[in-house]
Amino acid sequence: MASKTRRYWDTACCFGYLNDQAGRGAPCSRVATDVQEGNSEIIISSLTIAEVLHFKGHPRPFDREMRSVIRNFFRRSDLVVADVDRFISELAQDLFWEHDILPKDAIHIATALEGHANYLETFDQPLIDKSRQLGGDPQLVIQLPGADLSRADALKARKAEEERQHKLL
Repeated sequence: MASKTRRYWDTACCFGYLNDQAGRGAPCSRVATDVQEGNSEIIISSLTIAEVLHFKGHPRPFDREMRSVIRNFFRRSDLVVADVDRFISELAQDLFWEHDILPKDAIHIATALEGHANYLETFDQPLIDKSRQLGGDPQLVIQLPGADLSRADALKARKAEEERQHKLL
């Protein structure tokens, strides 16, 4: 059996999934489906559990009534919560000093690297621009949520169409 794809979600992905802010829910839901199918797992930083409550431009994006929904989301058994410890904090400092990455973003990247994530998923274009520039071998791929799934879905659809065309001949 193949190992699961490890996806690190930054706060924007969790926020998008929970709040469908700016239409971000659909790609996050596609990843959630992949997780439920047993193909992937999502890693988050313990920082995200608190950080999701305040999002840029949305000082209080969730009503108090959403408290149980949010808590239940972060208690899902298919969600891996990684603590921010000294090692991750110092790696985040190095990312700040060596790559000019803001501290909160650096914590997310450091957590993804330490968690051996295949992908760091985010909606933050400046972070996506740093894809394959961070980490060891292999370097961390930073992408929109489920971008690899979209490519795989497109390949499957193309292959199915080619097979359909071949049968018609």
